[in-house]
Amino acid sequence: MVESGLDGNSSVRILGIAGSLRRDSHNRALLRAAAELAPESVTVEVYEGLETVPVFNEDLETDPPQGVTSLRRALARADGLLIVTPEYNQSVPGVVKNMIDWLSREEVLSGLPVAVIGASTGPWGTRIAQTLLRQMLLSVQAAVMSDPTLFVPHVEALLDDDGRLVDEQTSQRLERVVSSFADWIRLVAPSPPVSPPSERSERWGESSEGGKGAPVSPPSERSERWGESGEAGRGALVFAASKNPLRPGEAGSGVWGESGGAGRGASPGTSQSR
Repeated sequence: MVESGLDGNSSVRILGIAGSLRRDSHNRALLRAAAELAPESVTVEVYEGLETVPVFNEDLETDPPQGVTSLRRALARADGLLIVTPEYNQSVPGVVKNMIDWLSREEVLSGLPVAVIGASTGPWGTRIAQTLLRQMLLSVQAAVMSDPTLFVPHVEALLDDDGRLVDEQTSQRLERVVSSFADWIRLVAPSPPVSPPSERSERWGESSEGGKGAPVSPPSERSERWGESGEAGRGALVFAASKNPLRPGEAGSGVWGESGGAGRGASPGTSQSR
């Protein structure tokens, strides 16, 4: 991941990965649409090659397979990761779990901004898969964006014969997710390494002009906002850092699942997502 902090005007590079290997996957189509709807300052790279990542095996860690090293290199060039996942048997696809297993071994995901969306042909829009996936990502200390969320049901009705997203409402919601994720990346991107005390007089406002200036808050005062644990200070970001919590009654909070709840109360059935 890019090691310097990002300001509000910085360009952002997002690596997008679809959690389905099917050539005409609905979730791959949703990812392509996200790339097309990205703001001018944001680039979404659609990753091709997830099928080359073998099943995780610790015996291969000393000399990782090419598929693993290619994935790690692609992620190292990105500022954030967008995962577009199907839902298989009320859970996360095996290829997605396998990807996380490989990436977690070198703490590639620790502190990395991540967003999760998904689509299904059923009525729940991968709600269960996304919940489980976010839990996995938080366990490896990724900085998961909590909102806006996007659960796309009955996706086959929203695509044309060429697999292009043609539904205006879904396009608007998807555009909002990509734009908000870029803002999230700028908010939580790692800051430059802190200089030793003898070298950071200007950072703390002790300039040559009388030592005045606004001091930066000491690390001890930033721990709650940044979720910095005692282990290297790179704990998972707290959800409270999000600037755009959804309000009750906001458009799309029901079927589209843009709320923190489980939807309509009844337990969802198995989503037939692809």
